[in-house]
Amino acid sequence: MQAERDKSMQQLNSIDIDQNIGFNSSLPNDTNLNLIEGAEDVELLTTLIQEKLNMKIDVQPLEQVIKNILAQSKATPINSEARLNCLQQLSYGFSIALKSFQPKGPVELITEFDLFIHVKGYEKFMVELAKSLMYCKQFAELTLSDKLILFKYIRPLIYGIERAYTSSVYFGTNMNDFRMLLDDTTALDFLTTTIRLKAIKIEDLTEALPFWEKINEKLVKYIIKPMKFLQLSQYELVYLLAHTLWNVQDIPGLSSDAIRVADDLSQQIANDLHEYYTYEMRLPNYANRLIKMTKLIDCSKEIAKDNQEVSMMSKIFDIFHIESSGCL
Repeated sequence: MQAERDKSMQQLNSIDIDQNIGFNSSLPNDTNLNLIEGAEDVELLTTLIQEKLNMKIDVQPLEQVIKNILAQSKATPINSEARLNCLQQLSYGFSIALKSFQPKGPVELITEFDLFIHVKGYEKFMVELAKSLMYCKQFAELTLSDKLILFKYIRPLIYGIERAYTSSVYFGTNMNDFRMLLDDTTALDFLTTTIRLKAIKIEDLTEALPFWEKINEKLVKYIIKPMKFLQLSQYELVYLLAHTLWNVQDIPGLSSDAIRVADDLSQQIANDLHEYYTYEMRLPNYANRLIKMTKLIDCSKEIAKDNQEVSMMSKIFDIFHIESSGCL
């Protein structure tokens, strides 16, 4: 069994992720292939409209792109002779996404938070995440309803972790460096940047700023710093993705079939990670590292909850807030 696993891992590592792998031909008729091929090739799908202290974001066109990707009933094929398990399939798919997130040229350090840049980068993340998940056979074979529920759940949790990982890979692991990539061309420095929104009057943000600053402090303390300390491998990052995806006890609305699949895969990916640490990393005593890794997910949940509470409170007290019209 170990020999078979080693062969699968060697085969996975040897696959050229630069090859042009297309989606299955079972896309809906109204699928816009140009939008699905890569978020970096399209203009902003989301519409931003400011109305006094309310920034409205219409993400429905983006949601249709996501739904078209997830509507496939079969997994995106991987050119491999070996039989890859769920974690290996996700590792392959997410490696393509991570490569697309990496800066290709100089990165500008900006002093104001440009909401347009942030939304454009987030759009790209959402599209690439959806495409990554579709490399996993067990995920692809779920109903569209289950896939949308799972995608909506993991999207905000994985985003901050991915940003911290990609930024750490690019900027290095200096514990006093708090630069984070907004996209592949711009970054913010949480150590020196005063939170401001480009094109928004500072007096309109006065009441909201303290809440955002607290969230950013948590992001630095519980996500950015631990990510630099742990120096995760790409396989460990994908494990966090898989662990979040298949631990479904906090997710309402899933079908009994999806819950059954998730229960089976949760144990499988735990076994896969054990073999990774034991046979590849030669790290049999990995319990403490695993605890610190999974804390990243717990902290991401807390930050996502804080964001929801600040948004709700901002609406109630009529201070500056960002409101999305979409469902995902």
